[in-house]
Amino acid sequence: MPTNHPKVTLCVLSYNTGAYAELAIRSAIDTGYPNLEIICIDDGSDDESVSLLMTLSKVIPFTFHENVKNIGIPGSCNLGLSFATGEYFIVLGDDLLLPNRISGDIEILVDHSDIGLVCGMAKVIGSDGLEIEKYSDWSNGQTAGRFQESPETVWLRGSRIFTPTVTYRTQTLRDSGGWDARYDFEDRPMFIRLAQDGVKGWHRAEITTLYRRHEKNYSAKFRASMLRQELDLLSNFQLSIPTWKITIKLLVEIHYWMLFMNTTATEARQALVLAGLDRWVWTLRSRALKCAFLGLTYLRPSRMVNRDIGRYLRYGPARES
Repeated sequence: MPTNHPKVTLCVLSYNTGAYAELAIRSAIDTGYPNLEIICIDDGSDDESVSLLMTLSKVIPFTFHENVKNIGIPGSCNLGLSFATGEYFIVLGDDLLLPNRISGDIEILVDHSDIGLVCGMAKVIGSDGLEIEKYSDWSNGQTAGRFQESPETVWLRGSRIFTPTVTYRTQTLRDSGGWDARYDFEDRPMFIRLAQDGVKGWHRAEITTLYRRHEKNYSAKFRASMLRQELDLLSNFQLSIPTWKITIKLLVEIHYWMLFMNTTATEARQALVLAGLDRWVWTLRSRALKCAFLGLTYLRPSRMVNRDIGRYLRYGPARES
């Protein structure tokens, strides 16, 4: 653990997940890091989350802020960033920090002044807090050490940064302008912006976080606007990617959602239409293409093993409602 213990701001987000937010806060305290500022933001919950967290704030010292209306994850992240007085910044939702998380991340950031963020690996747990054995240790990085990404690669293949495991240098976030509130999702626009700014990261090849998957995960909810927003990223960040690569990427993404996340063909078709990809709707009905895509998913190790093959291969998506 760093001997000077620079202040770390932990921003915990809650939207009808007050019980998970409490566990997240307690996990941070249990790391034993001595200079921790905790800010909890409730984004317009309509259940008992607000009362639960307000009561908790009288027992555990942290700043609680209730948004009058839901402003989304990017907006709540920016609000937390505006309150932050720490030199380093962590965003936490339903996940849990392990004892090695804060001290290990801060040690790397203190030792390497050119690094803007540190990320690591995670174990996947369910709503009950128990490890989900079918998932491997979750990480977007392959090797430990310093890395730098290109914005085009982040858009096409995703970032090496696994969101629940990242600790930022606060000034790096402020220099980048914070999170982009034009989008429903907070991570992709941020990682593209950081890549454009030439920010370097450091990957820890060890488990630092428990990543919770449950039915309320925002990342597990399909939205018809997803592909349209992916295309907006291209124009808003002025990314130069060949059209054929863009098309293949979006088709792979929509078939991924159908195969692994139980998205119906009707929902997928709507997303393609909204993205202006009407001419590719036929791929949702093609058994040959589906079988080819299914085969490709078995050629590489996959954390997502809950393939609903029967539902995915079903013919006649127009009849789905």
